[in-house]
This record gives sequence, structure tokens and C-alpha cells, in this order.
Amino acid sequence: MSGSDNYNKYDVGSGSSDDCDFLNVEIRLSSVQIQALETLNLGDELLISHEDGSVVVKTLKGLVVGSIASAEVVVIIKCISSGKKFSGIIIELREGLCGIKLNIQN
Repeated sequence: MSGSDNYNKYDVGSGSSDDCDFLNVEIRLSSVQIQALETLNLGDELLISHEDGSVVVKTLKGLVVGSIASAEVVVIIKCISSGKKFSGIIIELREGLCGIKLNIQN
């Protein structure tokens, strides 16, 4: 699901949109894979990567859960390309939907 329902929340704190350390995003994933979703629980950690022009979200075992296709994707790709690593924590999980809180990994 994209940001059309106003779910996605974006804040870069006191930094600019180019400052990856202040990136604070809650997003519903797009193209959710139901089989992967059925293996997850609230609070589970997910891995975020940039693959073939998309921001892909996977389980710790490498199973694709979905992708990020919101307005923030450009900033996320820029941050990943500059060497930043991100993970996501599941904050919403219900039939066909998965919402995550994006976290920078130190």
C-alpha cells in the first residue's frame, strides 16, 4: 500500500532530508507477500535493501515480505547508496498489511 491513505509518517528531525541519521519513517509495505506475512509477528525485525531500483524488505531468513514504494523511497535509496544500513520493526500486522518503523543500524 502506498502513502495515499496518509499512513506513512516522515520526519527528518532537526536535520535536512539528506541527513540519513535523522530519518524517521513509518511505512506500510507495498506488494506484500502473504506467505511471508504469515510467518511474522508484531515487533519482528526486517532487513531493508536496495535491489534493482527498489527498496526491498525481507525477513532475517531472506524471505521477501514486500517493498517500500512511498515518497520517502528516494531518500532511503540515497542513504543506502551512501553506505547506511536500515532495518524495520513491524508495528502493524493484519490481513494483507504490514507496517514498519524504519531504523538506522549503527
